[in-house]
Amino acid sequence: MIETFADRMLRKQYERQQPQRLSQAVTDERKELQRAKPLEVQIREYIDSLPPLLRERPITMAEVINQLTGRYRDKPHPQHVGAALRALGYRHVRLWGKKGEGKRVWVPFNDGSIDTGSAL
Repeated sequence: MIETFADRMLRKQYERQQPQRLSQAVTDERKELQRAKPLEVQIREYIDSLPPLLRERPITMAEVINQLTGRYRDKPHPQHVGAALRALGYRHVRLWGKKGEGKRVWVPFNDGSIDTGSAL
């Protein structure tokens, strides 16, 4: 059988794309493993990966969402992240004053007292 120019081009293109397909399969597999984890587990792993000094500071929703993987999309919905943070013992507060400027943050709940004055 005679190989035409179009056949050669298709074969070469397939050979060039083969390594990309393999690396993309590994990446997709990692994403699926990450998506299999509940949000509470992902958030706990993220917080545990922070240095001890940063664990006690307030965190923003955007900061947390950027570190997570959603179940059906790349990033989870803020509503689900908020529910997971509450389940982990975080409270939603708003920081007022010169440093806070009304910023909405999540802080760890410690014995009913929340110190937001020295957080920022």
